[in-house]
Amino acid sequence: MVRANLDELQNKITKWDDNYLIKEATVNIDTYSDEVKNLILQEFHSRNMDLNIVESIKETTISDNNKAYSQKYYGIKGWLLFFVIMSFLGINRILISCIQCLTQSNPDYLSFVVDFSRMGLLLIAIIFIFLRKKSSILLLKIFFAVTIVASIITLITNIADKNVTLIIYSLTMILSSLIWFTYFVSSKRIKMTLVK
Repeated sequence: MVRANLDELQNKITKWDDNYLIKEATVNIDTYSDEVKNLILQEFHSRNMDLNIVESIKETTISDNNKAYSQKYYGIKGWLLFFVIMSFLGINRILISCIQCLTQSNPDYLSFVVDFSRMGLLLIAIIFIFLRKKSSILLLKIFFAVTIVASIITLITNIADKNVTLIIYSLTMILSSLIWFTYFVSSKRIKMTLVK
């Protein structure tokens, strides 16, 4: 009974066109049992097909798989898109903070310089993300480092003043900066998208 099934399968295999046979003999060969593999390879050799074709098909398949992988992780999508949208909101918040620093009765020029530099770094980094520039990663690392240092200083000064709102805000800024820093260092999407 098994031999009858193999004979029936052999008849089907002989009816395959060359392209389908090449595909089954290269790409899908590992999905078959040993008996079926032998039938496919026998048919392959009986048609005097060149083994270079097999290697060419394998390389093309690997190349296609790499393209599919890179297309999956390429582009401003997912968390990167979320970051870009949130950054535009963050730039507005930083701009408001800069204006508040200068409009106080006793202007805080140091906070203004720090906030203005953070806003500039973030804005340039966002532009570079749209241009797919690798240097945007460095700019964002600097931005997150400055944000963490400024937030730690704010945290320390507000612990002494017992300003709970600013303490929570500072802790949130530190935590979110660490999370985004980790994302930009380890993300597959970042490695595939920011390549120039």
